[in-house]
Amino acid sequence: MKRVFLVFCIATVLVLAAITTGCNCSMEGYRTFTFDKVAHFAFEYPAHYSKYSAGADVVGDYRAIFIGFRDNIPSKGMSEGYITIYAEGAGITYPDATAALEDTLSGFFEPEPWEEYEYEPKRLLELSTLTVAGIQAELIVYSYGWESIREESTGLWVYLMRIAREVYFDHDNLIWQIVIESDEDRAEVAEADFEHLLETFQILD
Repeated sequence: MKRVFLVFCIATVLVLAAITTGCNCSMEGYRTFTFDKVAHFAFEYPAHYSKYSAGADVVGDYRAIFIGFRDNIPSKGMSEGYITIYAEGAGITYPDATAALEDTLSGFFEPEPWEEYEYEPKRLLELSTLTVAGIQAELIVYSYGWESIREESTGLWVYLMRIAREVYFDHDNLIWQIVIESDEDRAEVAEADFEHLLETFQILD
């Protein structure tokens, strides 16, 4: 009887610990996220990410969606990676996805050798087309420096570089933007995570 009671107590503690931490305890593989406010869609995201925001706004003709995930595996610079899905009604900020993309592209430039900036400017690395959920989309990849860190080996201050990947497309009178960004040392992992998300992204009826 005492043994049964002990097993029950241990099981209870484990269940309470899982509830308290909210931990799935696995950071491998993928999880499925489904959303059905303003738009109905689903996708798979890496298990090492956790959702920190998911919401939608509908005020008159205004419609918007914001979904945010944070990478639980820090980079060498101890910065977090992010996945963001954002959609906004066409005609509110931009008439279409092309205009939203062009506005983003306007922020890229190559500084002259004699120019100095507090932060490393955005530099365009890739501009291409692809298909997301059967919809033609535009992909941009760019880098930027946002914080200075001291290298242990040299003692010099260098920019902590970030790599961002953004996809733009139009669907159901919404302008969609799907983004992943990470520090440079986790860029390859983030690229694979992003490709899987896009391959599994579905617009549901």
